[in-house]
Amino acid sequence: MTATVAADGSAVTWRAAWAAALDELELDLERAEALISRDHSVRDANGEDLLRGVTWTPPDHLPPLPAELVDRARAVLDRQTAAAAGLALAMSVNRRQALLAARMSAEEAARPNYVDRAV
Repeated sequence: MTATVAADGSAVTWRAAWAAALDELELDLERAEALISRDHSVRDANGEDLLRGVTWTPPDHLPPLPAELVDRARAVLDRQTAAAAGLALAMSVNRRQALLAARMSAEEAARPNYVDRAV
């Protein structure tokens, strides 16, 4: 197996480099899935910020994907697609709720504070 050089200068096999990249993607997916399943909570049970470190940049000079990791990469892609759909749905629901709340607050402001009636 051909080796490549990691950011710290150590030699890493192509398979190990791809496995590490897929590990990072799966961790980001787990955070996104947790956000969706926990109704937009940004902290896990231990109080850890689920959004910390969510940005992912592909490693430089990543070699071609090894054949034995193709199924795992496809599974990650399928999960990413599902997470993106879940996030889009959550944003849509949030937008509708915000519009409803805005309408309700506008209607509330138009109501009189008291009614003047003859006794």
